[in-house]
Amino acid sequence: MLRNAYFAGLGLVIVLLTGCGGDTSNELSPVYPVKGKIVVGGRPAAGVHVFLVPVGGTTPSNAAMNPHGTTDTNGSFAITTYAENDGAPEGSYQVLLNWPPVTKDGEESDDSERFFGWHDMYHSKLTAKVKTGSNELPTFNLPIVTGPPPKVEGVPGRN
Repeated sequence: MLRNAYFAGLGLVIVLLTGCGGDTSNELSPVYPVKGKIVVGGRPAAGVHVFLVPVGGTTPSNAAMNPHGTTDTNGSFAITTYAENDGAPEGSYQVLLNWPPVTKDGEESDDSERFFGWHDMYHSKLTAKVKTGSNELPTFNLPIVTGPPPKVEGVPGRN
């Protein structure tokens, strides 16, 4: 139940951030293919939810939602904004990651997140820049974490 509340809260924050500033026209912002890979402790990380949150006033107000994707068994992901794997609008982004635990069918989740919040909107120092044309992000090589990061006040780069 807490896991559902976490995802609902994360989704609400992303929706609210998407609505801040940006283009006011009704035309969809053009998107460009974006691919990347996530490696944790030297191994590909499957099932990581990747979110790109615009920074620096680059938020297109006509985007359906923030660009996002999920890693496959090789740790690779492609970003979606309007349609499956279509990419993201040009701009600078903070990269947020959420890695839910693996559960067996019918098993209740323990509501934990395997990054312990190290790559949430308050702590993530990961960034991406999307340019016109095809974009291959550098591999995000992340260490294995065993506990949560220190508490912070506010959102980095937004206060």
